[in-house]
Amino acid sequence: LEAWGEAEAAFNAARTAPEALAAPALAALRLGQLTLRKGEAADAVTFLDDALGAEPPPEGDVALTCHQALQEAYSRAGQWREAAAAFEAEAGDPRTGHGDGQRAAAWFAAAEIHRRRLGTADEARRLYDEVVEAAPDHLGALNGLTVLAAGGGDWERVAALTEHKLELLAGTEEVTPLLEELALLYAKRLDRPQAARSTFERVLERVPDHREALFFVGHDALVCGDLDVARGR
Repeated sequence: LEAWGEAEAAFNAARTAPEALAAPALAALRLGQLTLRKGEAADAVTFLDDALGAEPPPEGDVALTCHQALQEAYSRAGQWREAAAAFEAEAGDPRTGHGDGQRAAAWFAAAEIHRRRLGTADEARRLYDEVVEAAPDHLGALNGLTVLAAGGGDWERVAALTEHKLELLAGTEEVTPLLEELALLYAKRLDRPQAARSTFERVLERVPDHREALFFVGHDALVCGDLDVARGR
């Protein structure tokens, strides 16, 4: 504890040194990191807010590290709404120099907190949409949107998202179970037997002895009078 106190006193003194006055954000960041290591999350947040609001403002890696330390402080304290806001602030801060992929990762973290920790579906949906706009092939965000759409009974949206995931996953082992889900969705939720049949036929192209697909295609063929197809099933 004595060593911690000495280190903190040294950092506080350094904040008024000439070199620190030229880079106050870095000095406040170091104090915030030190305080966080001591387990004093609330005090760390104060220092880190000072760092992000310093003049001249932090840039590049310093700005990014400030955001990351703030996210850690809020997460350790169980302040999930504030943690989500800290991730969103990172995504929206041009000082970090983030590209689309890095912004998408920060928005995704915020969205996951809203969906999994806070249960705030509308905020999660908004943030997942931001992710997909920045990174259209982000499967995590597409999965999150699918869960939210299913929870709200928006089965057309679920179908559209599943079709999009199938495009992204073409040629992988994950296609077959997604096709099964989509076929059942068309058959049982959306009452679209033609779409269900064509999707089950896609399943049969991959798994010729798939029982549920064989039954559905054969039954639908009988209903439609496609006797040759029905006999073949």
